Amino acid sequence: MLKKDISISELEEGMIPAQSVYELEGGSIVKAPSIEMKTIINYLKDNKLAELQSYLNPRGREIVSAKKARGLTVEEIVELKKLALQKKIDGKIGVKFTAPFVPAILIAYIALNLVGDLLWHLVF
Repeated sequence: MLKKDISISELEEGMIPAQSVYELEGGSIVKAPSIEMKTIINYLKDNKLAELQSYLNPRGREIVSAKKARGLTVEEIVELKKLALQKKIDGKIGVKFTAPFVPAILIAYIALNLVGDLLWHLVF
């Protein structure tokens, strides 16, 4: 997965965050680490189920979610900018970059049909 830290001032609508941002009950703001399978396996191996649960589902109000691939909304970007101006979070956030798969799948389908038919007629 392609991830890059960018400045909060450069965020645009539709960008997919790589980190979740939560407001905890005390009013503090926390950037949750991205969920990785290796970390989950280590928690399970060490039998730390309570820590695993808090890793997967942090308590508090979710400001930005990395679990949703819908991208950032304008309201979320405005709130992140406010938090950065108030120095509650640093000025950078991780963003995922993706590639559109529909054109690639279409090209692969057409190529497979052409090559597959050609091979079928040559062999049989």
